[in-house]
Amino acid sequence: MAISVRRLAPTFAAEIEGIDLNHLSPPDLRTVKDAWLAHKVLVFHDQNLDEDGLVNFAQQLGEIEIHLRQSRTTGRREVMLVSNKTEDGKPIGRLGNQELNWHMDQIFMAEPTAGTILYAVEVTPEGGHTWFCDLGAAYDTLPADLRDQVDGHQAVHSASTADRRVGIQLSEAQRQRAPEVIHPLVRTHPLSGEKALYFSLNHTARIDGRSEEDSLPVFEQLREHATRQQHVYEHHWRVGDLVLWDNATTMHRRDPFPNHHARLMRRVGFNFPVDRRVPF
Repeated sequence: MAISVRRLAPTFAAEIEGIDLNHLSPPDLRTVKDAWLAHKVLVFHDQNLDEDGLVNFAQQLGEIEIHLRQSRTTGRREVMLVSNKTEDGKPIGRLGNQELNWHMDQIFMAEPTAGTILYAVEVTPEGGHTWFCDLGAAYDTLPADLRDQVDGHQAVHSASTADRRVGIQLSEAQRQRAPEVIHPLVRTHPLSGEKALYFSLNHTARIDGRSEEDSLPVFEQLREHATRQQHVYEHHWRVGDLVLWDNATTMHRRDPFPNHHARLMRRVGFNFPVDRRVPF
């Protein structure tokens, strides 16, 4: 079957058909990498990946990171389980069934996540959709007053901010691993050179030099602009879907879903090349 790439939203996101991620040839891998940079969010249907296969695919894209909140003691430690399922009364994964607000993965780290892979093992028949927004297109279309508030400015990011805003608790060891960091509010993509807004409603505490109270209205204006219909793709999951997204140029959120429906996703994150990991 010939490889095809089909755009899913006005400015970004694409569906790729004709690729088996368990058996990537060098030309196939080049196609995936080029499409990821061009479209920022890639959707692959009907994949059949166990944890080893998922890790093998991720390793071909970059050095795998272990998520700050990873807590697995069995299976592949590189793979985080995102699930509302329980065993012996205990959650097998993280993030349950609640709504997840617009955010970027691990923006609170000195070297944030480059790409995230999420693979659907069990999906819910209602809710649980994942939304993405194109922060490059959002930056390009910013009104002048907002552009003045982000160009040349930096923001402070903190994993502890999510504790206060959405109730995600950190251990003391996790707090020590992720102190506050400062990144530019407009990031230059280290591979494509594209400029994009760079903030996360869950984790961006404040604009550097301003109070959190003074900063939050700016973040809300940025969020409202970045999540307009022309900048958004909504993904409805089905079993075997794998979605790969760029954390330097997109933000994402998840709809809630009924807890009586089981949902199980496998997540792996990877980094940019060593000399290009720190945002600029």
